[in-house]
Amino acid sequence: MRTNDRSNGRNRGTTWADVVAVVAMLGMIGGVTLQAASRSRETAGRVKCGSNLRMLGQALFMYANENKNAFPRTRYTPDAALTAYTGEAATDPFGNGSGTPPDVNDTTAPLFLLVRTQELTADMVICPATGYVRDDYGGGTNAAHNRSNFKSTRNTLGYSYANPYPSAAAVQKGYKMNFTLGAQFAITADMNPGGAALTSLTLSSPASAMQKGNTRNHGGDGQNVGFADGHVEWLTTPFVGVRKDNIYTVSSGMVDGGTSAVIEGSPSWAGDSVLLPVMTVDPGVASASGPFGPAVLIVGGVVLLAVVGVILFFVMRKKPQPAGAGAYDPGAYAPPQTPGGYAPPPPQLQQPGAAPRRPGPPPLPPQQ
Repeated sequence: MRTNDRSNGRNRGTTWADVVAVVAMLGMIGGVTLQAASRSRETAGRVKCGSNLRMLGQALFMYANENKNAFPRTRYTPDAALTAYTGEAATDPFGNGSGTPPDVNDTTAPLFLLVRTQELTADMVICPATGYVRDDYGGGTNAAHNRSNFKSTRNTLGYSYANPYPSAAAVQKGYKMNFTLGAQFAITADMNPGGAALTSLTLSSPASAMQKGNTRNHGGDGQNVGFADGHVEWLTTPFVGVRKDNIYTVSSGMVDGGTSAVIEGSPSWAGDSVLLPVMTVDPGVASASGPFGPAVLIVGGVVLLAVVGVILFFVMRKKPQPAGAGAYDPGAYAPPQTPGGYAPPPPQLQQPGAAPRRPGPPPLPPQQ
């Protein structure tokens, strides 16, 4: 007896190969979904970072309104060396309290002065796209007004501020940190990345080189920049200051695309943005909020795919039918015999798509 192989293939049921194929497809879909979620998280980080810089800008204006239109700075000596993260434990940044105050020309103390006077929270001074940590200042003896600077661990501040300590020469050229700054002057931004790659850039450098001079807060993709009129922009190059000045270096002069090999120094002219401090601690990458970090999501996804595969195998599995079951085999046709020995011919199979056959006359009985 012949069997119908096509029928057997159709009824063989679900195999492990089918399950593996389905799980592989689910894995690809899951990978695309995780990638999209990562991009979405980075976009959300940029938006929140821009919001932080807007609030910093508002705090700067509020401070200036109460300080004869001048933006914040602490103890200042023209042409003295720049410092950062000093005098953390002092109760007054100007030396009128207990503890050693921040050194002269400390570039981080002005932003902490905003924290003290404008009641900024610790979240507002770190970029949410980084792995930097919130400062632990709070109430009581640990309140912000009992301190004078960010921690010396250098991982509780994620933004840079225009250098408020100009040299005597810059002052003569009209540099002033007050309301006279124009709308193109970059006053705050994601933290200055520093490094040799930054100083080798020019206005015409390709995008791949520009990424090496962008902040590391966002992996080199770009930075949020706050301007002196209060607006904030996401920009993919550091050449965004007045006359397209490099905001992370001292300008070579009042020229288009001004830059130089000097990162930490005095502005060179009235429109030169030199954003400090320079990043010295790797910002890392912010983990997902809550207990579900990237590693947990990946492991959970693999386990879920395995469980789905097993369920599919047992739920969708069919019992294979015996070979040839339900299929017509012309060779197995055994018509009934008549008393006269006459056997009608086997029925003719209808070909798919053929016109229906009209039944013919019944066969004549055999002659005696």
